[in-house]
Amino acid sequence: MVLAAALSGPAFAADPGAKTTGTYSNGNTPSAGVSDSVTTNVRSALAGDKLLKGAVITVGTSPNGVVTLVGSVPSVTAKSEALEVARGTPGVLEVKDQLQLDVSSPEAPSRQ
Repeated sequence: MVLAAALSGPAFAADPGAKTTGTYSNGNTPSAGVSDSVTTNVRSALAGDKLLKGAVITVGTSPNGVVTLVGSVPSVTAKSEALEVARGTPGVLEVKDQLQLDVSSPEAPSRQ
């Protein structure tokens, strides 16, 4: 399995569903405490979602509850689902979307 590490983070994880990695504070410093708990909860929620199978998502959480999702998803539906799952996770105050549609996915729009 290949994991994307778009944000510097100390940990990587692989799941049969969504793949998520790492935490960050202020974009580049490993954090501890509440942001780690929020990151773990978001990662677990994403990994357990069947619509996100095939997604490669990096989860970053700032100490003030701002979660950033970076990576690729197989469809527009999967992108919407990832954002909703993250928003619905306790401790998440805001979600920043940096997800992109995987252009190799059969559901990706064609370039004409």
